[in-house]
Amino acid sequence: MPDSFLLLTPLLMLAIVALVAFIGCRYHFDPIPAPKGLTANPHCIWIYLSWNKMNEAKTYDVVRNDDGNEQIIYQGPDTNFRDTFVVEVNHHYPAYKVRSVGGPNWVSDYSALVIPALMSRALVSLPQGYLNLQYNYTGYIGMEIQTNELLSVCALGRFWAPGDGTNPDPTKTGHWMKIVDAVRGTDVPGSWVYVSTVPGAPHSVFDPSASFVYGLLPQPIGLMKDDVNTEGRFYVVSEERDLSADPNPERWGDGDTPVLSMADAVILASVRGNTGNWTRQRAGSFSFGPVNFLYQVNPI
Repeated sequence: MPDSFLLLTPLLMLAIVALVAFIGCRYHFDPIPAPKGLTANPHCIWIYLSWNKMNEAKTYDVVRNDDGNEQIIYQGPDTNFRDTFVVEVNHHYPAYKVRSVGGPNWVSDYSALVIPALMSRALVSLPQGYLNLQYNYTGYIGMEIQTNELLSVCALGRFWAPGDGTNPDPTKTGHWMKIVDAVRGTDVPGSWVYVSTVPGAPHSVFDPSASFVYGLLPQPIGLMKDDVNTEGRFYVVSEERDLSADPNPERWGDGDTPVLSMADAVILASVRGNTGNWTRQRAGSFSFGPVNFLYQVNPI
């Protein structure tokens, strides 16, 4: 065997080993570290996520895990100490994890799953089926509820129908929402909030999975029965306008719209009217709109 071949063979072997090592680095043999310090802090409709900077990372992937179903919900280029948020209106308690990305095929392991505590939930969900859209009434519309719990309410929501928010007049796409003590007939202090159906409007947050747009209250308010309102009955309502002559009306479901409710409150009827003059449209689990709110149950 020629000496030149004996010398070439080790050189080829070294080249192959170097190539394999390079590929190994790119494909997890030498991965970048997983991010540390992931926290998920709830604040009404928001979940604030933050984690520590990783020097090797170019981007980050954030994954939402809901009952084992996972999807990437955020991909961010900022490699500094990261703060981001996600909108959550969910009857479940999702978990989150994050990984560092150093290149197209160079990623870290995921961090451990983090579950936020005390996440607010929506009272109402809208089942498939009947929804007769209207736009021919001026006044407040919504639902009457009853609760035996102490509900800490942080946001009020109005149904968003496709086409809402397209009117060029902002006075027609904005809606004042409030909660009324059904026995006293007075507004619950601190319950007023302004909601706009225009996507991207300030202070209005869309929940795309449930077709509601929410306005956050300046601070949570408590709903519970007392010596006067002994049954714990309240109206949750949204201000609407008769736009039947307008080519871009704001629409809402009529009083026969069926809704599902969490067990913390019972929906008694759909209601409409104004202060001191409220009318039940249909008894049972029905709501104009429908309307909604986000809450937590506090111990009494």
